[in-house]
Amino acid sequence: MAVSFEEEEGDRKTDMQVWLGMVESLCKGFGWAADELPIEMIQTHISIILLGKRQALKLKKPVDFGFLDYTTLAKRHRACEAEINLNRRLCPNTYLAVQPIVEVNGQPQLANAGHIIDYGVLMKRLPGERMLDQMLLKNEVSESLMARVAERLSAFHREARRGSEVDFYGGAAVIRRNWEENFTQTIPYVERTVATAEFDLIRNRVADWLEDFDRLFNKRVREGRICDGHGDLRSESICITNGICIFDCIEFNDRFRCADVASEVAFLAMDLDARGRPDLGYYSFQENDISKTRAQAAQASSSGRLHNDKIACGACANLLSACS
Repeated sequence: MAVSFEEEEGDRKTDMQVWLGMVESLCKGFGWAADELPIEMIQTHISIILLGKRQALKLKKPVDFGFLDYTTLAKRHRACEAEINLNRRLCPNTYLAVQPIVEVNGQPQLANAGHIIDYGVLMKRLPGERMLDQMLLKNEVSESLMARVAERLSAFHREARRGSEVDFYGGAAVIRRNWEENFTQTIPYVERTVATAEFDLIRNRVADWLEDFDRLFNKRVREGRICDGHGDLRSESICITNGICIFDCIEFNDRFRCADVASEVAFLAMDLDARGRPDLGYYSFQENDISKTRAQAAQASSSGRLHNDKIACGACANLLSACS
C-alpha cells in the first residue's frame, strides 16, 4: 500500500519548476518498464500525457485557472480519482488506476510504496490512428460510423445521472454564468487567438439567445433533459476500434459536465463543422434521439463553452448563425 502523505503536505501548493523537473525525469524513463520505452510527451494547457508503448500516464499540471484548481497534491489526487470514475462510464477498459508517483533515491518512480510526490491517471494507450480526428483527416469517417457514435451517446445519455442536483446546472442562471465567465477569461486573447469582430459577434448573439430562450432552458430542465454527461465532446476524444471509446470527459467542474443532452450533441457537431465536415456534424445531430427540433439546437448553442479556443469560437458563431 502507498504511504499516506501528511495532510499539510497534501494541501501545500506545488512549485511548478519542481513539478516540471519530476516530469522531465519520468520522460527519461525513470519508473517505467523497459518495454514501454521510449516515452513520448503530449501537452495541453492543463495536463501532460506521457505515452509508453502500451500504457499512458496523464499528469495534471499544478495550475489554477479559476474554473479548475490543481495546485496541491491533494487536489490532483481527488481529480485523478474523479477522472477514473467518470471516464469509465464511456471508456470502461481504458482507465486502469490512479497511479502514485513516489520518490526513490531522489528519482520519481511509478510505484505503490514510498513517499508520494504526485498522482497520475494510468491508462491503456489507445491507437492514435483510430482517433476520430485522425480518421477525418484521412477521409475514413462515414455516416454509418457517425450513426454508431450517435447510438453510443444516446444510450449513455439515457442512463446518465439525473436529479435535482444535476438539474441545477441546466437552468438559465448557470448557463449565463458559464458564458459570462467564458467571455471574461477570453478577453486577454482577443486579437491573439480570436478576432475582435468574431468575439463581439458571439458575445452579442449569445446575449440575445439567453434573453430569447430563458423560458426554454427552464422547460428543458422540467422535462428531464439535463444529465451528468461528458462535457467536452470532440473528435479527438473518440476512438473507434472494435467498440467506441469516448474518453477525456471533464472531471474538474460539474457545471461544465452537467448540461442539456442537446448541448453535448451540438458540441460534437460544432467540432465536426470546424474540421471541415459540417455534413457529418448535421448528420450526427439528427441521428441523436434528443436533437430533433430547431429550438433545441438553439439552446444547445447557447450553453457551449469557448475554453479560450479559436476553433470553438468560430464553430459556435457558425452554429448561432445557422439557428437564426
